[in-house]
Formats: sequence, structure tokens, C-alpha cells
Amino acid sequence: MEPNGEALNREELTRAARYRALALLLLPPSEELGEEIALLSNDVPDGPGEPLRALAAEYSEELTGIYHALLGPSGACRDVESDFEVNKLGGKGPLMADVSGFYRAFAYEHQLLGPVSVDHISAELDFMAWLSFKTAYARYIDNAEAAAVCEDASVKFAKAHLGAWVRSFACKVRSTAEGTYYDRVTAVLIAQLDELAPGLVAEERPDLRRGPGLPVLNDDQSIEECD
Repeated sequence: MEPNGEALNREELTRAARYRALALLLLPPSEELGEEIALLSNDVPDGPGEPLRALAAEYSEELTGIYHALLGPSGACRDVESDFEVNKLGGKGPLMADVSGFYRAFAYEHQLLGPVSVDHISAELDFMAWLSFKTAYARYIDNAEAAAVCEDASVKFAKAHLGAWVRSFACKVRSTAEGTYYDRVTAVLIAQLDELAPGLVAEERPDLRRGPGLPVLNDDQSIEECD
């Protein structure tokens, strides 16, 4: 089907830019990512774009130390959905398989983000960006059926996966790194998702983020033990 000549759907492209910027903010800092985050944030209109541009302005590779102390495999806060799974007795297999199934169905390659697992916070956010972009393209070529499929998948994925654990993840980060850059990132993350996926972001589950001896990161990136 040939394009109908209309512009790509601006709303969906803006959604894609917002999701993609959020995904990149939660990957290990690099100059390349900083440049893309700045470009994406400039594509988002005032209102939702302002907090993203503020984060982009603060972003630098100097955040690497606190990033690795807080996030990633060795960080204080796990950043993968399977570590927030409600039904832990079922194991990670079914969850990982379901996430992978969504990715395969829409030809999404999470490996392009780097060495992250399929259920990493950045992979799930970036998949939502991918679905928004595919929705925009489907509308561009006047394929209402394909657009509806992508929109339906976005709702289902947000409800079953990203939305089920992201608030608990953000609360854990914020309580561990209060006042730091990633405290601000996760505050913006939840504010943006409440707008992008209204009603699909579940309430915090403190039992999902409870852990003994949880360290607290200070502004100077030193670590204290919780009482």
C-alpha cells in the first residue's frame, strides 16, 4: 500500500520520542546516548518536553559511577521485570518468553540497546517507543488495521509487563538515591508514563522492592547501609 501523502502522525512520533528518551536515560551513560537524548527531548513539545530537556542538560558520562552503584547487575536496585515478578514460584521462564514473544511479533531487536536482558527497563520502554513508531507509520500508509494492532499491543504490553512493575522500580530507586540525578530520572519516568499510558501503570507494591541491607546512595555517590 502506497503512502497517502499525509504527514506521519505527530502525536505517535512524539510518544515514540518520549519513550525512547526514557529508555536511554536508564542505560549506562555515554556521550553518544547523551547526544541522542538531547535530540529526542528537543522533538517533544513544551510541557512533557521540559523535564526531558532538563535531564538532558544534566546528563554526562560523569554519572557512570552512580549509575553502576545504583543500577545494572551489580547495582543496589535491580532494573529487570523478572526481579519484581509477583509469582516468583513460576520462575522467570514464562515471563521472559512472553516478553520475547511480543518483541518477535513486532520485529523489535532489544540487542541494539547493548547487553541488556529482554525484560530490562530500557528494553521495555524502547519497545513501547517502537510500537508508537510503527503505529505512526501504519497511519502514514493508511493501514488502519495495522495501526489498531500496534495500539492494542501497546496497551497489552504496558498492562502485562512495563506497567506492572515500573512504579515499584521507580520507588525503590528514589528511596535508595534520594536527591540524585536518578531520583529525578525516575520521578520524570513515572510522570511521563502516567500521561503516556493512563491507567496502565500499577500502584507501587512495597513487597516487590523490599530487601535486607538496602544501601542508600548519597549525592557524593557514597553508600550507607539502611537501618
